[in-house]
Amino acid sequence: MLSTRLWPRRVLTALIATWVLLASSAHAARARQFSLELIPANDSYLPGVAEWKLDATIRVLVVMTNNTKREVDFSLTDPGADYVMEVRDASGRPVPESEHLRELKKSAGSGEFILFRRISIRLKPGQQQRDSIELSHFYDFTAPGQYTVRILRKFPQMSKRVVRSNRLVLTISP
Repeated sequence: MLSTRLWPRRVLTALIATWVLLASSAHAARARQFSLELIPANDSYLPGVAEWKLDATIRVLVVMTNNTKREVDFSLTDPGADYVMEVRDASGRPVPESEHLRELKKSAGSGEFILFRRISIRLKPGQQQRDSIELSHFYDFTAPGQYTVRILRKFPQMSKRVVRSNRLVLTISP
């Protein structure tokens, strides 16, 4: 028979072990997903520091990683059409969209969308693809301060769920 003092300790140990197993299996499941990561860029290819001067071209890189066990096909067209961008100021308010992005959304909704690039991508398991987004082309960064950016994208071949990137904090200096 178990001592009444040992019983709570054993139950607690079992609960902790169960929680650790569940947490590690959830982490392993996330690791097998297709992932998006946002990193700052000084130009369209090299990662840099997430700080720009006012009126500078603000560009970020999207690193897409195929952590699944199968090939994934997708295309890159206009970043304004490929991704849903969540851009917020330091207070958490959405940053105003540029006229270009509003027109792009309007034309995509009417079926009159013009593609300026159409790059077909096939990522094998473990491979990465980078894409550049010129955020200042799509959003109004006319005030200095901190902004957060997150992108979302669907990969229908993989899942009906949206893949979300990390949140990147940008600083715009005067």
